[in-house]
Amino acid sequence: MALKFIQKRILDTTLKLSGILYVIGNTYMKEIYGVGMLLSKRCASDDVSVSLMASRMKRKA
Repeated sequence: MALKFIQKRILDTTLKLSGILYVIGNTYMKEIYGVGMLLSKRCASDDVSVSLMASRMKRKA
């Protein structure tokens, strides 16, 4: 469940930013910051697989 939520958030952010002809800095930062906060919260998850996946995604970013 948590993995699908993270995937959906990243997909939604990607689609939102790619659909804007001229990305405004505030919009970009707000979306990227939101994904970063989501990953940070998931890194502290009690579910080991979710925590591990979120940690790996943060390292790639």
